[in-house]
Formats: sequence, structure tokens, C-alpha cells
Amino acid sequence: MNMSRTAARAIITIACIASQTLCFAAKKMEEPAYVLLSNVNNNSCRLAAPAEGSGKVKTYNLALASNHCRYAIRSMELYAIPSSTRILITENLDCNKQAVDMPGFRYWLELKTAHKATSVSSIEIQALIKYEPLQMIRPGLQLIDYKHIGNGDVLRDTMGCIRLTASTYYVPTTPASQPATPSR
Repeated sequence: MNMSRTAARAIITIACIASQTLCFAAKKMEEPAYVLLSNVNNNSCRLAAPAEGSGKVKTYNLALASNHCRYAIRSMELYAIPSSTRILITENLDCNKQAVDMPGFRYWLELKTAHKATSVSSIEIQALIKYEPLQMIRPGLQLIDYKHIGNGDVLRDTMGCIRLTASTYYVPTTPASQPATPSR
């Protein structure tokens, strides 16, 4: 039986009367995970994150963007990003960490989410290198590592690429008497 999205929402809404848990689940279904990038003029754009546990990678070359992501990205916000999602930010256009060793490219940095649905208010990109590798920047957001040439100003308004990599779930083989549980 095919059910329209509207009909599914109506059924979930009715079920909300009986259970707050279903209400929370319904709200989560309606709020996709994304990164919000804002440029120097506070214009913004959304970049969808890959689904939790999918292992999928989404790479965004900002020079190819047809919206406000194209120029002078100054800050970012995270909305409901799944746990263990890695976020790679580079100045080059193909999210290549090794490019920092080539002339003209000056940085890369990598973050990782640490909460089931990580949401972080606006943070300037250049502020991220004020933290030490493996340090928590905000609740649910960890700086994994970075490399840059020059001072922190090289990160201001120069983002060229952002790559979002979802973690994969590993379900070990278990005897039939024991249920399998996802682990990360």
C-alpha cells in the first residue's frame, strides 16, 4: 500500500495524542540534517548531510554552487547532523588535504560530531583553529585536526569545499540466541 507523505503525517499526528515519543520521532522525520553556510553579507545556503549510518559522502565544491555558498563563506551552523559525521573544510575546491602542501592553498580542517543529532549555533570558520586537535569546540562538535599556513586570517572567507561523511554502522555476526545491536 502506497501512502502519501501527508497521510503519513496525519497518522503520526493522531498518534501524538497517545505518545510524546512518537511526536518527537515525527518532528525529527520532518527536520533533515544540514549545514548552513553564511557568507560575508549574511546570505546563507543549506547543504544536506548524508543519512545517519549510511557511510555516504557528500562533497560540495563551493565554486560550482549557484547560490550564496559560492563566495566568501564566513561561518557555519549545524542542524541535526548525525553522530560521528566527519566534516572536512578546505580552501581548495576538491576537499583534498594534501593540497595544503601545494602553492596557493593554505588550509584544511576536520571536525566530527559527537551527539546523536548535533546542532551548533553559528561559528566563524577562522575561529575553529583556536582549539587544539581532539578538543570539543561546542557540545557535540569536536575538532579532529587541522593544518594551515600563515595566521588564522587565511581561513576568513576562503572556504572552497566542504565534505560531509556519515559513519557506517557495523553489525557483528552473533549467535541466533543473541540479538545483534548496531555499534560505531
